[in-house]
Amino acid sequence: MNLIQRNFKIAVKDDLNALNGTEFEMVCRTILELILNEPITLEGQNLYAKPVKSTADMGSTFYDTVGQCGTDVDYYEKFEKPIKDTEGAIGNHPKSKVIYLFSNRFATTSKISDLNDLIKSKQYNQTVFIYDSDKIGDVLLDNISSAKLESIWMYLSRSYELFKIFPDTNKLPNFKSKYYSRPEESAIIDLLNNRDHLQVYGLSGIGKTELTISVAHTLKDQFDTVIFIEGDYEQNLHFNINGVRLSKFDQLINLSNILEKYRILLILDNFNDNVNRIIADFLKANSKKSKCIITSLQSQISADNTYNLLYLSDGTATAILEDSLNPPDESQLDFLIKEIKGYPLILNILKANVENGSFSWDEIIKEIGSVIQLNDPESKDLNIAKRVVGFVKDKYDKAFAFLKYVNPHNRKINRYFIKSILGTLVLSNFQKSSFINIQDAIYYDVHKIVLDAIISYVNEIKYEDEFDDNLLKFLSEQNQKKGSDFYSMVFNHREFLNQKLTHTNDLLKKTVLYAIIQATDIRVNPASIIEKLEQLKLNDVEYIDVLLLIEMFEIVLFQIKSDTDRVQIAEKQISKLADILQKTIDSEIKINLLHHIGKIYAKVNNPKMALQYFDQVIAINPKADYCILQITRIYDQKRDYDASKNNLKLIFEDEEILKNISVSLLLSFYDILSVSKYEHLRKQYIDTNINNFVIKLVQSLDAKFDQPYQTINKYSDILSYSFPEEFEFIMESLPEPSNIDANNELKYNYANTLSVYYKHLKDRYSKADKEEKMNSIKKSLLEYFEFIETISLNDFQKRNVGKFWLNMEDYLKALNVVKDLDYSDGEFNNQTLCKIYKGLKDYDKANIAIDTAIALGIKKRTASKFMAAFYHDKSEVEYYQNSVDCLRTLETAIDTSIDNHLKEQWRLKLDLWAAKFNN
Repeated sequence: MNLIQRNFKIAVKDDLNALNGTEFEMVCRTILELILNEPITLEGQNLYAKPVKSTADMGSTFYDTVGQCGTDVDYYEKFEKPIKDTEGAIGNHPKSKVIYLFSNRFATTSKISDLNDLIKSKQYNQTVFIYDSDKIGDVLLDNISSAKLESIWMYLSRSYELFKIFPDTNKLPNFKSKYYSRPEESAIIDLLNNRDHLQVYGLSGIGKTELTISVAHTLKDQFDTVIFIEGDYEQNLHFNINGVRLSKFDQLINLSNILEKYRILLILDNFNDNVNRIIADFLKANSKKSKCIITSLQSQISADNTYNLLYLSDGTATAILEDSLNPPDESQLDFLIKEIKGYPLILNILKANVENGSFSWDEIIKEIGSVIQLNDPESKDLNIAKRVVGFVKDKYDKAFAFLKYVNPHNRKINRYFIKSILGTLVLSNFQKSSFINIQDAIYYDVHKIVLDAIISYVNEIKYEDEFDDNLLKFLSEQNQKKGSDFYSMVFNHREFLNQKLTHTNDLLKKTVLYAIIQATDIRVNPASIIEKLEQLKLNDVEYIDVLLLIEMFEIVLFQIKSDTDRVQIAEKQISKLADILQKTIDSEIKINLLHHIGKIYAKVNNPKMALQYFDQVIAINPKADYCILQITRIYDQKRDYDASKNNLKLIFEDEEILKNISVSLLLSFYDILSVSKYEHLRKQYIDTNINNFVIKLVQSLDAKFDQPYQTINKYSDILSYSFPEEFEFIMESLPEPSNIDANNELKYNYANTLSVYYKHLKDRYSKADKEEKMNSIKKSLLEYFEFIETISLNDFQKRNVGKFWLNMEDYLKALNVVKDLDYSDGEFNNQTLCKIYKGLKDYDKANIAIDTAIALGIKKRTASKFMAAFYHDKSEVEYYQNSVDCLRTLETAIDTSIDNHLKEQWRLKLDLWAAKFNN
């Protein structure tokens, strides 16, 4: 068992230990299905609100086998619970033959043995199998590639992160065609034995990817895992080692953290930009003697760390051509080997198209004969590719026209997109030609030399009108769904979509622009979007026009800083939208207008009018989650907490809403729950299901999506204090945002989260890598906060910046940041000021500040956990003043606190202080 497997089993134990009874039953259902290889029936009031039929939690179709799930902390202590479960199952299912006892607790080998002996002594007719958390981990390991596991990863968040890099799940890509071993493999392996990185470079289609996959198969047993990363437009230009996309999962992994923990073989395929910086990032994070192979078109690093992959040997080229349903004869073979040499891409395309009848060997040899005079191999190969394209242009004219139409600048084509445009039949035939290949679950790949040949040969887009119509249908549908297919298409084909804004009809232009806006951070360059919108002639009738008008109004309001100006502009916007609302008979337009008029009223602090419009939306659709969010925010601002809590309960207790809610809306509701006045609901919906919350956050992480960073920042203090392991897990998965330099709010959220993590490491983390972790983020933190001090911040943000410099023990800088805060009505501002003065050893001022905090806290009935912290801070100031009053104040802090663990720590401190003063 390698390191990742061992850590996976540890993660499974931790995940299972955190589950409640219902969650554990859901996991065990899948576990029992894997064990029995048949569907399982679940019983019980907690799961489906049906009458309890038996004490068995689950069973096979005819209850020959039944399962019991136990989550008792002492499940394996006195064996009362497992025996009770066994006898209850037998009593209700006397004809059962096998009973499985599942527990989310770990049992030692001796405990399992003792329990087995006790069960045998009772001489039940049934066979009983015992599965503790360790044995459940074994079932998961044995079935790690099973699709059934998809249903339970939401309950096993830590395990899922390791699952993504597991050798059996993060499998190497399949060879695109039959692979023939090459002698260069041994040379590359020999070079890699003496180096930690190697760049393999050569012509497009020369076989770099296939050879690297083969090398990886040879070496994989020497590493904990192999991670294969496909290069794309974003990862080539903006490679971020803290957030690298795994195409198979369409999610990010923190590659830096993985390199610090495991010895991996890292394959970066088709990376052609910034290779030196990528290598530098790899070397910096490489703590376990990992190796990295990069494939590129050209050499970009030191010659000692590069390998130029050239043509195949004549023998291998011959083997490829002869391994055909219609191989060339001897004279044809001699000519092809002499003129094409060992160019695997061209060889495979020729073979595939001869086999499917596109041309004969004699016909293609005649065409090749006209370009053999070219001396430049690359020009010769391109011309051969052009001749092949010319031969089959009639057969694949529509597919070629599509490649000309979309012109993918990074060779990748979204699979769902091309299928929507070309249709299944055309795409299936084209795929057989070897001109394009499946890269992964999301993309097709087309080699550069093939793409260049097609682009240069196809002089006109014969099907442009048809393609435009299909593009319009695709985007119109996806603009509503906004699923992963939509975002991957927009991100990957952004250049193509931008071109469509200038070279197409108005309806498609509008639909394309709306798609681009949905995948754009409007805070980065709002003026550019407004400019594009103003160039369009928007009407008041068409659905897409109204949507774009709404988008423009929102962006305009976002840019206005003056409250007076915002109200004036909002009034004009509302008048315009209300006029459209009065005229329209389209139900979709109507509900969108009602909702957005309500949003505009909310943004200019007119909640009464906003609620009137939102209520009309709810009357049409009572489960309009997007509208419930706006209503909840209004009630929260009005301090009508009963109403806001009722809305939160509606969202988090309605299974249909939770099943269909978008990630963005769910995060917004999480943001509301982060506030202390909703602590009771937070405990009910998040704390009791912390694993689900964590995995939702981690799955939402994307370097281009800023909202998860806001949510994590809001929860960072809560998680650090109440769920330290979960917080550490999130931070290890957290990528640096790709647009952090263009978005000040995002920079603040990310920096403040790192600041909380730094303090967490300093105060609560005790593992051997503590100093290493702290040092790795300190430099970035200093840079972030030096910049953040220069931007506009509210009092809450200023206090957090002050707390950062407090953690850095730069007390003067902390004091300078918080000097202008409101101390007349801010108990937490005064608490921070107390800590700063304490660091400066100005204990008199520290005492004044904390006394003010306590007085304000009493006046405002601040929660007891915060009051306890105030009294504790006061006791420390008094202690440094050598005042015996510190003992009485610390006793007050202990009496006030509701945290038993904290009480115990403070009692130990009180004993030490008392001993000092008594002496």
